[in-house]
Amino acid sequence: VSDTLTIGKRPDEFAVGSIVPQGHPFFAGRLILECDFDVADPDIPLRAIIGAPDAACARISANSVPGELLAWGSFEDDITHRIVRGKNQLKLELWIGLGNLLGPHHVSGAVRYSVGPDDFIPSRPSKWNRNYSFAPAGIRKL
Repeated sequence: VSDTLTIGKRPDEFAVGSIVPQGHPFFAGRLILECDFDVADPDIPLRAIIGAPDAACARISANSVPGELLAWGSFEDDITHRIVRGKNQLKLELWIGLGNLLGPHHVSGAVRYSVGPDDFIPSRPSKWNRNYSFAPAGIRKL
């Protein structure tokens, strides 16, 4: 097992799931994911549901019309009045926090809600992990 981290070529497209194993372990900031979809009947109610993303907050836009900022509770948005018959564009903005950028990177169980000096030095062998440990970031697989 290696305790070194190597980052290769940055991908331009992402699959559903965490962006960490997809080449962006240290990303912090706004991530924009887009897709196109077709609608046959724009009068049928349509909700965009993203589950609970691994992000601080999110926003769903349909056809360049942004929805409300989603930070707690339900991460879904009624996009019925923002879609048209035919081709539509859905944009998901995720704001990824600083945890994977600033660390700690060697504490087992990477999702941290508080951090202290002991998290950055191997003073507690039961917490310390030689390998890198990152929190997931992005959209969870449903």
